[in-house]
Amino acid sequence: MRSAILLNVDGDQVALPPERVAELVGFAIGTLNVEWWFSDSVDLTCCFSYEPFGWEKQTYYLDGLTLQEVREVERALFEQMLASPADVIALIVDETGKTAEFDWDSLIRGDSLRVDVMPEALVLDSSILSRVGGISSEASGVGIGPNLRLLIDRNWEVPHVQ
Repeated sequence: MRSAILLNVDGDQVALPPERVAELVGFAIGTLNVEWWFSDSVDLTCCFSYEPFGWEKQTYYLDGLTLQEVREVERALFEQMLASPADVIALIVDETGKTAEFDWDSLIRGDSLRVDVMPEALVLDSSILSRVGGISSEASGVGIGPNLRLLIDRNWEVPHVQ
């Protein structure tokens, strides 16, 4: 990423070095909306929010990115996840938006116990996966770290992580 811009509560852009934005995100002080810039004309908007249940939620909006840029974001997220797998509860990769209406927060909290529409990729903590219905038995996934299982759509490729 070349640069980062923090969006304030009014939607105004506050230019900051990417390292400073990452530092602010790490402080977990509240909801932060950020634009990460690939180039002068291509950006990735994401939202970092902190749930009252003790977990951080990151939402990345991939629309407007090329397939190569989407793969770059997915690779970076997988690298981040695999660097600290004990800190991960779930990762949902929904490139097409087919699960946009699904309440993933409810599933993570344990309020919902069924996944009716599968995204391209789904990483879940084993304790969550064990109580979830709607996922076919052949989609039990592969282990990718302590207590994490990866389930993928047959047309989706796992990012090559370095």
